[in-house]
Amino acid sequence: MTTASPPENKTNQKIWVILPVVLLAICMCLGLLAGSGGTAYLLMNKKSAQPTRRPTAFSTLPHDQDPATQTWLVMIYSDADDPVLEEDLYFDLNEAEMVGSSDRVTIIAQVDRYHGGFSGDGDWSSTRRYRLQKDDDLNTLASEMIADLGEADMNDPATLVDFVTWAISTYPADRHVLILSDHGMGWPGGWTDAQSTLDEYDYITLKELETALGEIIQKTGLHKFELIGLDACLMGMFEVYNTLSPFANYAVASEEVEPVMGFAYWYFLDRLVQRPEMSGAELGTAIVEGYISHDLRILDDSSRAALLKYVYGTSADGSIEETINLIGKTTTIS
Repeated sequence: MTTASPPENKTNQKIWVILPVVLLAICMCLGLLAGSGGTAYLLMNKKSAQPTRRPTAFSTLPHDQDPATQTWLVMIYSDADDPVLEEDLYFDLNEAEMVGSSDRVTIIAQVDRYHGGFSGDGDWSSTRRYRLQKDDDLNTLASEMIADLGEADMNDPATLVDFVTWAISTYPADRHVLILSDHGMGWPGGWTDAQSTLDEYDYITLKELETALGEIIQKTGLHKFELIGLDACLMGMFEVYNTLSPFANYAVASEEVEPVMGFAYWYFLDRLVQRPEMSGAELGTAIVEGYISHDLRILDDSSRAALLKYVYGTSADGSIEETINLIGKTTTIS
């Protein structure tokens, strides 16, 4: 007499098939959570020892410095090698000189001028690096020139990487700000160079900017930029912010076309120097607050008269309020 085998329990079979899959999924989720929490881990292939770039940049580690003693490095990448914007970008540096560096805020600029656009202040056309110091003359740079690089291709992302890595290694600071100033095109990119040895119509694409920022992070060991400012037209796009987000805590840009004066440099730099314990969010707010209405190109009488006459073709006698209304009614920044 044979004994019949008990019927198979299909429910138990399913559990034992599904259980390993569930456990594997839980382990993977725990691993991802551990990698994105307060402690950052580099994901790397042990054989190649090549760390990936984004996990480090995405880290949300808090700053370990005390805000009461924190120091800042502000880096201005001024691509003034342009027949239209040379004078305007040069004025921005003179505006920044109205504040200048302090014991806790260092302001470094790399500016490339155009041959034949703006003839003021010696009419030089090379690429120079300055440590900006306080000076009340809006027409002449009186700051310490660190180096004259000759003609540099400012539309080459390698030039950007070289400037920023040099500045970060030369002037140690707790928080880092990068401002890129020139023409912008939105998601395609920007930062052309009229006297470039590269292609005449070359520029820094958004992908090239992403790669350059990643290279800077790798070379310097920087956690993140506290703020990246894009002082250029049309850069306030989702695609642009998505590109910057792994590398910066905050970003400031304009959705629309920027007027020629761009950011009001003296305004936000003055607030930073006066209160260096501020956060990146507060600095970004100061950039937005000062835009147009606190720009020295408008507040200074002679500069405003020249702006109205030669740029906007209106009466040079326009008041501060009239000029702000004329220029500010179609502007955006955030």
